[in-house]
Amino acid sequence: MTVNVANGSKLSIAQTLTTNNPIQATYEAMHWTLISEVEDAGTVGDSAADITFESLADGRVRHFAGPFDAGAETVVCGHDITDAGQRAVGVAFAARLLTAFKLELTDRPDVDHTNTIKYYGARVLKFDAAVGNARNVIRRNMTLGINTPVIEVAPTADTP
Repeated sequence: MTVNVANGSKLSIAQTLTTNNPIQATYEAMHWTLISEVEDAGTVGDSAADITFESLADGRVRHFAGPFDAGAETVVCGHDITDAGQRAVGVAFAARLLTAFKLELTDRPDVDHTNTIKYYGARVLKFDAAVGNARNVIRRNMTLGINTPVIEVAPTADTP
């Protein structure tokens, strides 16, 4: 197993989802628009809530895995007013609707395989501009509140 850098990873947006539990085929049939100039794609994946129980008999706290929460992905990108992907995120923010996202990692095991893909549905909770000072690139800060399971598609052999 090799470790890979994030350089080359891609974040894309598609249309509004009509279900909170879409399947892989639903995502694969969508038309995707790349969000350009992504500097940091944040984290994507489930965490289980910690449910505890305190036993009187042995004085131990027991932990149980509760509901899953994929959290909120924080995305930072260079502000590009001509980018269709960034404009689509702005539209999704204004609409407040569940929208499909795809994160492609750069982790293929060799040149004959694809990269890992993560599909998920999120509401855009934040879409602002960070101007900073004279030595900064204007950036877009986006927060994606993930409301669906994150479907991870493992690398597969490329077909010629």
